[in-house]
Amino acid sequence: MAIYSPRASGLGNSAAYQVAGKPYLTGSLLTFENGVNLSTSNEYKVTFPTVTKRVTISNYATGSNLAVYFSPKATSPSTITGTHYRIVDSGGTSVTMNIKCSELYISPLPTGKVDYFSFGQVGGDPTQGHFEGFNVFAELTGVPSAEMYELTGSGINVSTYTDGQN
Repeated sequence: MAIYSPRASGLGNSAAYQVAGKPYLTGSLLTFENGVNLSTSNEYKVTFPTVTKRVTISNYATGSNLAVYFSPKATSPSTITGTHYRIVDSGGTSVTMNIKCSELYISPLPTGKVDYFSFGQVGGDPTQGHFEGFNVFAELTGVPSAEMYELTGSGINVSTYTDGQN
C-alpha cells in the first residue's frame, strides 16, 4: 500500500515558480531631498511576504532615476561604490526581473545627473506641487520568506572579485 506524502512548496521546488504567482503591489512617494547623492539619499526597503518569482519596478518620478539593489547601503556600502544596482529611468519606465528574493532596496538618484555619485535634488518639490514616486509589483510563490537565503557576494555587495576586477 502506497503512502501519500504531500511535498510542501520549497525554495528549490520548481513547481512553485511554474504556476501563476500571487500578486503583491506596493509603492511610495519619494521624499524631496536636496544636496544628496546616491550614497546619502533615502533608502526604501520592500519586504515581501513570501519569496518572489518576478518583480516589476515602475518609476513615476519625472526627474529622479531609481537604483534597485539587494543589500542595504548602511551595512554594504560597496553595493553603491561597486555599482551593484539596476537603474530604473524616470518618466514612467518599468523594469521587470525574474528573480527570487524576499526583500529589495530602492534609492532615488539626483535629478539630471549622469554621474550617479554627483550631488543634487531627488524627488519632486511638494511646495511646487510635484509628487513623484514608484511602485513595485511582484508575483509571489508559496515559499515562506524565512526559507530564502541572504543575497550576497559578487554582483550584490562585493566591490572586488577574487580575480581583482570590479
